[in-house]
Amino acid sequence: DDLYSLVLLDAEMPESDGCATIELIRSDPRCATAPIVAMVDADDETLADRCKETGADDLLVRPVDSHNLKDILEKHLVGKRDA
Repeated sequence: DDLYSLVLLDAEMPESDGCATIELIRSDPRCATAPIVAMVDADDETLADRCKETGADDLLVRPVDSHNLKDILEKHLVGKRDA
C-alpha cells in the first residue's frame, strides 16, 4: 500500500525543482505507485513535458478549473477508498 492515495504537486515551487521532487517521491517504495498530479502553468509546455517524463501521472493546468480538478481526482481516487 502507498503512504498516500494521491500527490498533488505544484511543479513550480519556490526554491525547489518540481521534477526532482517527483523523482524523489517515485524513489520511495512507500509512494512509488501513488498517482502524482503536477500543477503547471498553461504556457509552460516544457515543464509539463518534464513532469510527465519524470513520473507525473497527470497534469493540472493553472489557472485551475474546478471541473477539471474534480475529474482528475475522480480518475485517480474512485475505487481506491474501498480497496
